[in-house]
Amino acid sequence: MEEGWETKGKAVLEETFNECKSYLNAPNWEWEFVKELEGVHIFRMPGPNNMPVSKAECFLEKSPEQIFQYTNNPQHTERFGPKCKEFKVLEEGSDIRLQYLQFKVKWPMENREILYVEGPKQDDIAHYLVGKSLDTNIPVEKKHTRAFMHLYAIQVKSLGDGQTQIKLIVQVDPKGHAPGIFAKSLQAGIASDLKELKKALSKL
Repeated sequence: MEEGWETKGKAVLEETFNECKSYLNAPNWEWEFVKELEGVHIFRMPGPNNMPVSKAECFLEKSPEQIFQYTNNPQHTERFGPKCKEFKVLEEGSDIRLQYLQFKVKWPMENREILYVEGPKQDDIAHYLVGKSLDTNIPVEKKHTRAFMHLYAIQVKSLGDGQTQIKLIVQVDPKGHAPGIFAKSLQAGIASDLKELKKALSKL
């Protein structure tokens, strides 16, 4: 495994945390409503790298601590939905993990893999799980394309009276040979799959 990933990853996550919060806290009027799926509302707005940023949000009558503890457990991969073909933790550090994620896509395109760091964060208003791709020397698997996750964050925020709000934002560049519509559908799919996490959390 590449040495120094933890130091590099923590610096990346701190920068990404601040960037993600600017989107999570953006006023509603800046977001374009896309659709509603099983109580999860999907939005998007223009973002850096000439790509949109997708957002999903929902509400649950669970404590934020219970929700975040579940979400921050890497064994619970529901948030990546049914197109998640493989997920594994490659390395664990102090409040940071180096992870591998692979999505199934339709032939003739290649499956997309993402190598990224993820870790918990907290401020005065919420708990967060933040992630971003990490440039490493780890080779791409054969017949796969390495996508790049520019932004990923889940915010878990108490609204009082037993109500908790969950927001997810994501911006992913699929890289490689892919029609423009695929880039949008991959990212929108990750946002939409907040509904899978909501289902799992509702059963707790």
